[in-house]
Amino acid sequence: MMKGSQFFRKHGIEPFDVYVNYHYAYALYALYLIAAMQLAEDVEDGLCIDEMEAVILLENLSEAEELMKYYRERMETKYAGFDIAEKITMKGCRLEQGKIVGNAEDAARIAGMWIQNYHSNRVNLFIYEVGIYILLFLQKEIDFSFLARKRV
Repeated sequence: MMKGSQFFRKHGIEPFDVYVNYHYAYALYALYLIAAMQLAEDVEDGLCIDEMEAVILLENLSEAEELMKYYRERMETKYAGFDIAEKITMKGCRLEQGKIVGNAEDAARIAGMWIQNYHSNRVNLFIYEVGIYILLFLQKEIDFSFLARKRV
């Protein structure tokens, strides 16, 4: 059985190969990370929190991160992974501490361009990860159909 099969299937994803599994694991990781950051803000603001929901969220975040790192390592990429603590500066905006500062539409446009460039092998995995994170954070649609076409 492939590592993470149950976790992927729990999310309606059929695991396939290292390349496909990495991309899905990263997307799940980014989604859970964004949700965990929102939960942390809610706790800080004193909003009512469901402890069981928080536990499940953090367990899923941990498992998604583990799978993402596992499959990234197997892709044998030379690039470090994106860390939300990093500051990424773009024209008209920046990503800082996991949030967009400045024009969100510019950030979405640039992130979309980075993802397209990744598909054309013009940028590295790090830039792809930043682009995916930005689009998920902004709740923009992402086309993952490339996973059905490309095999590594």
